[in-house]
Order: sequence, then structure tokens, then C-alpha cells
Amino acid sequence: MNITHHTIDSTRGQLKAEVTKADYAEKVNNTLKDYQRKMHIDGFRKGKTPFGIIKKMYGKTVLVEELQKVLSHELLEFIKDQQLHILGDPILSEEQDKDLDKEEDYEFLYDIAYIPEMDTRLDEEDHIPFYTLRIDDEMIDQELSTILARGGELVSVEEVTDADLVKGKLVELDAGGTEKEEGLNVENASLLLSRITDETVLAAFAGATIGSRVVFNLPRACPNKTDLAAMLEVNKEEAEGITSDFALTIDDIRRYVPAQPTQEFFDKVYGEGVVNSVEECRERIREELRVQFLGYSHSRFRRDAREKILEKNKQVTLPEDFLKRWLVARGNKEALEILEKEPALYREEFIWHLLREKMVKEYQIQVTDEELKEIAISVASDHLQQLGVYRLSPGQLEDIVRRWLANEEKMRDFQMKGEDYKLFRYIKDKVTLDEQELPLEDFKALLENRK
Repeated sequence: MNITHHTIDSTRGQLKAEVTKADYAEKVNNTLKDYQRKMHIDGFRKGKTPFGIIKKMYGKTVLVEELQKVLSHELLEFIKDQQLHILGDPILSEEQDKDLDKEEDYEFLYDIAYIPEMDTRLDEEDHIPFYTLRIDDEMIDQELSTILARGGELVSVEEVTDADLVKGKLVELDAGGTEKEEGLNVENASLLLSRITDETVLAAFAGATIGSRVVFNLPRACPNKTDLAAMLEVNKEEAEGITSDFALTIDDIRRYVPAQPTQEFFDKVYGEGVVNSVEECRERIREELRVQFLGYSHSRFRRDAREKILEKNKQVTLPEDFLKRWLVARGNKEALEILEKEPALYREEFIWHLLREKMVKEYQIQVTDEELKEIAISVASDHLQQLGVYRLSPGQLEDIVRRWLANEEKMRDFQMKGEDYKLFRYIKDKVTLDEQELPLEDFKALLENRK
């Protein structure tokens, strides 16, 4: 087979493949003989169907298949040998005569598109912003309050406030305010006053103490019929019809009291002797917040770095007609739809894909098997936590990761994650970072694309 290359312009070219009968005839013949051995056609014993009949029935199909195999292999080898940097794959030219039904010499024309020249140079003259969160005393105060609240407990108190949990006997009243003879009666009812929004109900509990009898309208205190039914131990349909007042005789008042910042509390939360004062606790919180939000800083940096590199290549042009034909040939309807409806978006994503591949190669970025495993473990742990699974034995986690790493699609995903991490770390080390520390609201706005 003879293959020649012809350049049309800076984005397009053509390959001509001259195929002789000798290039494929033997393969066609061998495949048809294999068919003959395996086929069972009415009127003939298995393997005894005359070759002429087999060729008449399957000759054209086999010819096309074998030609495609030979062409695909030889074109790929030619592209490698000639070091042609092309987009996608060669596409059979629209000028090509597609009628293949005889074993003879053929000439095939293929259209190709070249990967455009792109600028991936980065050095200290390239400035990219790197935003971090300004952690102020107010943020630390809030986080410390949250930690103390998580370590708090319910304690019994004598007088009600509108944040307390009250318990007691709950009875249904009639219109005159006395207990209904056949009314609802719950011995150990609980009511969390912080969830009540009705001011009239809250006013009824103001100043109440243990032993107080508080009269209030329960449906107004608990408008959610599912919650009301659960409280009264009835079904939802019965709860729908309840409108009367109730009386609660209080026998217990519980209040949630945050923990105190004592050494015992610090040892319980951080480990014995790790944090020894409120000041050390605040510094610990500051560092934890810094690390927590640093991930968002890197995420924003990746976005800004990508935009910087794309800006360097805004003059790059793509052969859109070729890309459309290529996507049609591959049956990629989703990408084709994006190209037709949002060509600017497709162009940006496609060029970034090319730039990323070029940089990974130029910077010799590689992800080891051990790094792939670490990525898979991290992804699996995050996935399980989202499902509410926090305690999994190392063996169970290893089993999940092993199955994932045996999946080709997931392996590609992990490979991409590892390459992206190393790529942007490399970029971060090469460029000049314009570091900016932002207050919380501005930092959030930046992440939400409001700025």
C-alpha cells in the first residue's frame, strides 16, 4: 500500500491511500474460508457449502471489513511515522467513491485536520491571582461557639425560656377550657419551644415553671400535621381534624447548655495536652479554617489559570466543518449539538482539551499506580460519606477501590484527576502569584462568580 500526504492549508490536509488487491485479497479469502468452515446452510452439510455461494452471500461485507482493517492500521502507522499532529481521525473524503464490491485496486482519499500551533509557555512574567480567605476574629468566635455547642448537653432548669424543651402531661380541652372526657391524652409529651413560631403560644409559656399548667392551641404550635400526629400518637387523618386547645402540665424543663472551654473539654475534642488554652484553641481553629478554605482557593486558581492560558491562545482557529463531520462519523450527538448550538463554548472546551494534552506531555506529568490508588481511596471515602457511610473497614474500602481500578472508565477519571492536580501545581510554581486576601463575603462572591 502506498500512502501520500498533501497539505491544503494551515488547518487541513489530505491523505491518499493506494490499495492494491495484493494488500487485502488473501485476508478476504481466509475470512471467507473461515465462514465456509463454520456456516450451516440448508441443503449442505456444515462446512461443505461451496465457496462460490459463501462468496456471493458474504463477499462484499467481508471485502469492506478487511479493507477498513488494513486501511485503519496502515494510516495509523503512516501518521506515526510522519509525525503528523492531527485532530481526531482521518475521515473518508466526500469526493471518495464509496462503491466497494469488487476485488481490485482502489484509491482512497481521507481528509485530515492539523492540531493548531498553541502557546503553552509560562514563566514569572505571567501573573495569575491567588485568592485566600481573611480569617478574622468574628469567624473564629463563631467557629468556637459552634464547637462548644456541639459539646454541650441538656440540663434541667426551673423556669421556661423560648428555647427550652418542655415535657409533661398533655390533655385535650373542650370549648369551655375543661378536659374532654373522651379527649386525647398523652402522658409523656415533649415540646421544643425553639421550633414554635406562633407568638401567642410562646407567650402562654412565658414564665412557666415545673408544675405549671399551660393552656395553648396545639395545632398553632405544631402546624405540621405529620409532627402533630406523632406527638398525639394518632394517624395523620385524625390530626387533620384537630383544632382544639390543649393543656400541658410541665414536669420537666430541659435547656441545651454549650460546653465550657475547659482543659477537660479541649482534651476531649483535640486529644490530651494538644490544646491547653483558649488562645491555643483559637489558633487551632484559625489553621483549620485556613486549610478548609485553601481548597476553594486552589479551585479558583485553576479557573483563573485556565482562562490565562486560553487568553494566550484566543487567535487559534479550528476547522469547524471537519469537526462536525468527525463528530458525525463518531456518532457523538451530544458534542455535535453543543458545537452547533454553542460554538464558542465548544471551541473553548476543545482548545482547552488540546492545550491540556500538550502541557501534560511537555511537562512530563505522570501519575503513578500508587497515586491512582490514593485518588481512588479519597474519592471512595467522599462518596461513602455523602451516602452516610462513615465506618468502613480497610478491607471493605480496599475492595471498592480494587473494583474501581479494574474499570477502564473510572481509571481514566482518576488518571485525569491526578494529571490535573500535578499540572496546576506545576503552573502555580512557574507563574507569579498575585496574592489577595479577601473577607468572607467577597471570597464567597468570587467563588459564586458574582465577581
